[in-house]
Amino acid sequence: MIKYTKETEERDIARYLAGESLSEIAQTDGHHLETVRKMLVRNDIPRRKKGASPAEFDVSLQEKLVADYLDGMTQGLLAAKYGTSQVSVSRYLRRSGVKMRFGGAASTKHRERGGRVTNYDGYIWQLTSPDSPLAEMRNSSGYIPEHRLVMAQHLGRSLTKDETVHHKNGDRKDNRIENLEIWQGKHGKGARFCCNCCGSTDVSPY
Repeated sequence: MIKYTKETEERDIARYLAGESLSEIAQTDGHHLETVRKMLVRNDIPRRKKGASPAEFDVSLQEKLVADYLDGMTQGLLAAKYGTSQVSVSRYLRRSGVKMRFGGAASTKHRERGGRVTNYDGYIWQLTSPDSPLAEMRNSSGYIPEHRLVMAQHLGRSLTKDETVHHKNGDRKDNRIENLEIWQGKHGKGARFCCNCCGSTDVSPY
């Protein structure tokens, strides 16, 4: 059994978010299922409901998937973005008559346009160069959650695993530094509320 490292955790998280089962992930390095479960909990990764199948594509989603692929996104990123497996993405693209890309230039267009992708859970991820001083925060695909990247750039250092970044107004796509605050440890979902007039009834998102 190979002990979990930052790199292998990021790899297995990406596989889980792309639709692979716990047993498939556990078999890769000889982990027990419970070890994989604990790793997901440790990284605040929400578990899929038992028996849940990958997302079914409706017509509008199919169009978006094809458009994103033609715009340069890889199948792995598409799987993570739309909450399905890479196999399902590949199968659908082939059924739609889309010519498959091969080789290292597959995501060139995506990179040229900024390399930003919105994951299925609503967070924006930013493609980051391996030469970046914050490169240690990248996942196995070279991406960093944009809210963590913005905070790290503001602080001038990489964030630790124990540091989380909270969106004050609850909007996961609003990554302005003034809407972000760094927390030690886990934080809850949604907006943080504050009193507008020192009372208990007139409150609004921070």
